[in-house]
Amino acid sequence: MKKIYDADYIYQNIGKNLKDLYSNIPSDKYKSKTDKLESVSADIGISSSFLQHIMNGTNKNQRPSLPTLIAICNYFGVSIDSLLK
Repeated sequence: MKKIYDADYIYQNIGKNLKDLYSNIPSDKYKSKTDKLESVSADIGISSSFLQHIMNGTNKNQRPSLPTLIAICNYFGVSIDSLLK
Protein backbone atom coordinates (compact mmCIF):
# COMPACT_ATOMS: atom_id res chain seq x y z
CA MET A 1 0.00 0.00 0.00
CA LYS A 2 1.32 3.42 -0.96
CA LYS A 3 1.87 6.01 1.78
CA ILE A 4 -0.43 9.00 1.64
CA TYR A 5 2.36 11.16 3.01
CA ASP A 6 6.01 10.86 3.76
CA ALA A 7 6.95 12.56 7.04
CA ASP A 8 10.54 13.17 5.96
CA TYR A 9 9.35 14.90 2.79
CA ILE A 10 6.95 17.08 4.77
CA TYR A 11 9.64 18.17 7.23
CA GLN A 12 12.08 18.84 4.40
CA ASN A 13 9.49 21.16 2.86
CA ILE A 14 8.95 22.90 6.18
CA GLY A 15 12.70 23.43 6.51
CA LYS A 16 13.07 24.72 2.96
CA ASN A 17 10.13 27.11 3.27
CA LEU A 18 11.29 28.29 6.68
CA LYS A 19 14.77 29.00 5.28
CA ASP A 20 13.16 31.12 2.55
CA LEU A 21 11.10 33.09 5.07
CA TYR A 22 14.10 33.51 7.36
CA SER A 23 16.33 34.74 4.54
CA ASN A 24 13.78 37.46 3.73
CA ILE A 25 14.28 39.05 7.15
CA PRO A 26 16.58 42.05 6.68
CA SER A 27 19.90 41.38 8.37
CA ASP A 28 20.97 45.01 8.65
CA LYS A 29 19.25 45.51 12.01
CA TYR A 30 21.23 42.67 13.59
CA LYS A 31 24.86 42.76 14.66
CA SER A 32 25.60 39.28 13.34
CA LYS A 33 24.01 36.15 11.88
CA THR A 34 24.00 34.64 15.36
CA ASP A 35 22.21 37.69 16.76
CA LYS A 36 19.55 37.37 14.06
CA LEU A 37 19.08 33.65 14.73
CA GLU A 38 18.83 34.16 18.49
CA SER A 39 16.40 37.06 18.15
CA VAL A 40 14.07 35.25 15.75
CA SER A 41 14.10 32.04 17.77
CA ALA A 42 13.42 33.94 21.02
CA ASP A 43 10.47 35.72 19.38
CA ILE A 44 9.08 32.36 18.27
CA GLY A 45 9.72 30.82 21.69
CA ILE A 46 12.23 28.11 20.78
CA SER A 47 15.99 27.76 21.08
CA SER A 48 18.23 28.94 18.27
CA SER A 49 19.65 25.44 17.85
CA PHE A 50 16.14 24.00 17.46
CA LEU A 51 15.33 26.63 14.83
CA GLN A 52 18.48 25.63 12.95
CA HIS A 53 17.51 21.96 13.21
CA ILE A 54 14.10 22.72 11.74
CA MET A 55 15.54 24.75 8.87
CA ASN A 56 18.24 22.18 8.10
CA GLY A 57 16.24 19.06 8.91
CA THR A 58 19.24 17.73 10.78
CA ASN A 59 17.54 16.14 13.77
CA LYS A 60 14.76 13.71 12.93
CA ASN A 61 14.23 12.97 16.63
CA GLN A 62 13.26 16.57 17.35
CA ARG A 63 10.56 17.71 15.01
CA PRO A 64 8.42 20.77 15.63
CA SER A 65 5.10 20.25 17.37
CA LEU A 66 1.89 21.76 16.07
CA PRO A 67 2.06 24.66 18.59
CA THR A 68 5.63 25.37 17.43
CA LEU A 69 4.56 25.35 13.77
CA ILE A 70 1.71 27.73 14.62
CA ALA A 71 4.13 30.04 16.46
CA ILE A 72 6.44 30.03 13.44
CA CYS A 73 3.54 30.83 11.10
CA ASN A 74 2.33 33.63 13.38
CA TYR A 75 5.82 35.12 13.55
CA PHE A 76 6.24 35.15 9.78
CA GLY A 77 2.60 36.01 9.04
CA VAL A 78 1.96 32.99 6.85
CA SER A 79 -0.60 30.21 6.89
CA ILE A 80 0.41 26.74 7.99
CA ASP A 81 -0.39 25.27 4.58
CA SER A 82 2.04 27.69 2.93
CA LEU A 83 4.74 26.42 5.30
CA LEU A 84 3.89 22.82 4.44
CA LYS A 85 3.85 23.24 0.64
